[in-house]
Amino acid sequence: MRSRHNDILPGDQWPPQVRCPSNGGKSRAKTIGNWRSKQPEPGTYLWQSPQGWIMITTNQGTLTLGHTDWATQLWETTA
Repeated sequence: MRSRHNDILPGDQWPPQVRCPSNGGKSRAKTIGNWRSKQPEPGTYLWQSPQGWIMITTNQGTLTLGHTDWATQLWETTA
């Protein structure tokens, strides 16, 4: 069963909650929606939702890591 946190379109590298119509939706939703992101290496992004959910996005898709101690520690230790 897929959660709503990782239902994305093929080839899309942005979590659906971050997309919006203007400018591809990336910066506006990130700013207004209080999403935070980190890029630990080229092509890899960590996202944190306003509710604290952690997701990782690569060219292979988006994986929800959850809102666990492990995911939070990963977020906090990533540059």
